[in-house]
Amino acid sequence: MATTRMACPQMGDAKRVTGMLETAYRYLIDHDRLVFFGPDSRVLGGWREGN
Repeated sequence: MATTRMACPQMGDAKRVTGMLETAYRYLIDHDRLVFFGPDSRVLGGWREGN
């Protein structure tokens, strides 16, 4: 996955999301939420519709 400064001006957020996607073991879609889990079933992060 790649990011650019033009597409993602807040590079700290881009690095956090990229790291989360690289370590995600599984994901769950629940209504308006997308949640990523690590291999130990710990929540890594996610998104909610409109964020």
